[in-house]
Amino acid sequence: MSRHWNPDDELALALAREAEAPAEADPKPRWPHGATAGLALVAVCCVGLGVLFYQLAGPRDVFAP
Repeated sequence: MSRHWNPDDELALALAREAEAPAEADPKPRWPHGATAGLALVAVCCVGLGVLFYQLAGPRDVFAP
């Protein structure tokens, strides 16, 4: 006959494994490598598309004071 699942046993095993694992020196999540460059690339593309759309669909007449 199969053994029934007991969540208390699973929880006890997980806590034991966690207690044995060494604590991390810096638990704060880190910014991934290349994320800044990727974010800058996305920002430049957004500005470029905005300029392009303004050139295509923006006002045609220029009024000088």
